[in-house]
Amino acid sequence: MPGASASAVELSISTLIAIVLLCSTFAPLLTPYNPERSSIDILMTPRLAHPLGTDDLGRAVLSRIVWGSRASMQAGVFAVVLAIAVGLPTGLVAGFYRGAFDQILMRLTDAWLSFPFLILAIGLVAILGPSLTNATVAIGLGATSGGTVEDATGGHLDVQALGAHAQVEVEQHGRGGDERQDHDLGG
Repeated sequence: MPGASASAVELSISTLIAIVLLCSTFAPLLTPYNPERSSIDILMTPRLAHPLGTDDLGRAVLSRIVWGSRASMQAGVFAVVLAIAVGLPTGLVAGFYRGAFDQILMRLTDAWLSFPFLILAIGLVAILGPSLTNATVAIGLGATSGGTVEDATGGHLDVQALGAHAQVEVEQHGRGGDERQDHDLGG
């Protein structure tokens, strides 16, 4: 059954994301070793004290993975938030005002999309300087125009029509002309 396997995959992915979120959130409580501290236990094989062993500087590999997940989660979440914060208002404004403003934004978006994403991100990091924050900003800005409303909705979203429809509903509700009736389900 195709639906059952899809929901099993979704559950597996959700569980994995939850585990990574929990591990990154509670990293100080889950790892007994400092991920940056070296020891004399160099290149140890996995054992009870170090479940994933140690690296060539004697650092616990498990601690480094768990602490590293914090940086990965920060970069991923902030990049998505930045892409949404820039892309959503820009797309809504372009859809609402249309005309010349929409055409200018579309030409800027076309120019932005003409560069490969990775080259664009590397260029932005080179301009901004090497740091996790700058890499996150570069990824977020690079992903800003990675998809279109047509990709998300399967067609063109008419922002003006949505606004007009909402205005009609508000006016009907204000006059009491709404045909929907509230029913008391409490009995």
